[in-house]
Amino acid sequence: MPKIAAAYIRVSTEEQAEYSPASQLRQIQRYAQSHNMTVPKEFCYVDEGISGRQAQKRPAFMRMIARAKQKPAPFEAILVYSLSRFARNREDSIVYKTMLRKELHIDLISVTQDLGSDKSSILLEALLEAMDEYYSVDLAENVKRGMAERLSRGEPVSAPPYGYQMRQGRLEEQKQEAETVRWLFTHYAAGASYRELSQQLNAAGCKTKRGNPWQPRAVAYVLHNPVYVGSMRRKINGGWELIPGSHQPLVDKALWQRAQKGGQASTRRIYEKRENPFILQGLLRCGTCGSPMVRAARGRLQCGAYAHGRCTVSHSVAEQRVIHLMVALLSTALGDCLTIAPPVLPQAETWEQKQAHILKSRKDRLQEAFLAGYIPLQDFVYKSREISQAIWQLQKKQTDQSGIQGEQMVKLTLADCLHQEPRLMQSLIKEITEQICFLRKEGVVIAQLRDISQ
Repeated sequence: MPKIAAAYIRVSTEEQAEYSPASQLRQIQRYAQSHNMTVPKEFCYVDEGISGRQAQKRPAFMRMIARAKQKPAPFEAILVYSLSRFARNREDSIVYKTMLRKELHIDLISVTQDLGSDKSSILLEALLEAMDEYYSVDLAENVKRGMAERLSRGEPVSAPPYGYQMRQGRLEEQKQEAETVRWLFTHYAAGASYRELSQQLNAAGCKTKRGNPWQPRAVAYVLHNPVYVGSMRRKINGGWELIPGSHQPLVDKALWQRAQKGGQASTRRIYEKRENPFILQGLLRCGTCGSPMVRAARGRLQCGAYAHGRCTVSHSVAEQRVIHLMVALLSTALGDCLTIAPPVLPQAETWEQKQAHILKSRKDRLQEAFLAGYIPLQDFVYKSREISQAIWQLQKKQTDQSGIQGEQMVKLTLADCLHQEPRLMQSLIKEITEQICFLRKEGVVIAQLRDISQ
């Protein structure tokens, strides 16, 4: 009965001609037939246009290793065209070969390199691995050196940006796209925002270089790319170095500078980082397109898709307004299940105070258990209400004994507790709601509630 084997094929960008996947597979299939092996189609793993320097960056390779770890092992050997296809990093090569051969009992075979099985094969294999790694490092250095040389001459080293096309290794104007670039710079210099420009482009049916709708960040990339004023840029020492390009600029320096100044004066930050968590993150949706609502500037929420130019209706609303609406909804659905009273106690600790502290600790543990998912919502609501009521009775008895009038006691409502415990509020919202939408036109929040009576 033939042995089951897997085939691993890798081709990096510079090796397409010599090591095509079809060529490697033919050699592997030929070897398998002559050595009583079979390679099922589902055990053929191919990484195309990928370097062999790091295993984690090769998805097919990692899938093959994960499959090899299954019990029982699905195949008895892995066939490669040459050891350089398996890895060009000695550390990765040693780790994965050792795991395959000694732990999983799966052999690694090079179909074009007959290394034999005697002790001298160990030395030969190590020599081949060192040569492969040296070739890979040397190739990377040559590529970087070539790119630096091209940049020093003002020549492109990547795909042409929007507005240009590549001809004989040089950037040339693409007329239709170039007109769009000039239009962007002109209107941005006049005070238009990234979002407004992206919306107008999308409304006109204009697409990016990759055929995607325009987003504000894509507009920003164009407006701040010095290639359009005739310069190339490269990173150096954590910053950017500008190099005169060999191509024709699409905008003149005066327009470029006006656009930069106009942008600084007219563009506002879309997002705002805050230390306190956003309670409704991932829960509140836009009533028009269904995208998540996100934090915007000045304590407001906005549709995330609108901020990126994919939604046409603004849903700006004050965050605190939405929070108050959700607190009211929770209070209606759950009642005062978390009601507690702040203790008003004499200096000497009494029995009632000790018991109240015990119950308060039990209530805190109950809340942590609910937040961790150990108890269901129904049990949490029932037990919280029970403990809160017991605490209230103890503290009321204490105040009566101390001669304090009942109206002097302050009772915390569920709303008070929720404002003090954002994590608890978020968990409760997740438990009792299926979907939450903000309707901008009506100015209301609509929540679809789950049945929590069971």
